[in-house]
Amino acid sequence: MLEGTSISRPVGRTEANGAIQAVQSGVNTALLLFLLLLVAVSALTCLYVYQVNAITKIQNETWYTQQEIARLDLETAPLQLELAQMQAPQVIDSESAELGMKTGGPALRAPVLATDAPDQPGGDVFSAPMLRTIVEWLSARAVRAGVQLPLSSVLGYR
Repeated sequence: MLEGTSISRPVGRTEANGAIQAVQSGVNTALLLFLLLLVAVSALTCLYVYQVNAITKIQNETWYTQQEIARLDLETAPLQLELAQMQAPQVIDSESAELGMKTGGPALRAPVLATDAPDQPGGDVFSAPMLRTIVEWLSARAVRAGVQLPLSSVLGYR
């Protein structure tokens, strides 16, 4: 009856159901793989958007901070100019003359403790016993001159 056709024997209902189930399981597997891929891409997209948002927020905060620094620089510029003018040698000389101080002498360099800053420029390096001797000598000279110098109490020497 089926001679000469491509179907050599009749297909039963169970074989047809098995083929349909095989096709459906392949479709289900492909659909599940597609959904899994879609969820993974969505998660990566959410992470990317979150990172871009965080970076943008940091950039905005940096910009506002830079603007605040520039504003403060503009506000403090007159004060820095005034300080520089007050530290000018002419101003110091005139104010010291008003106070009756002697001007024009050699500049004194402050002693620096050897244990505190051995390589600090601008000062002579003294040991602690030598500094104690100098402070005591200066205090004695100040007392004889009638000037109250709190050097010993400030430096912790008695």
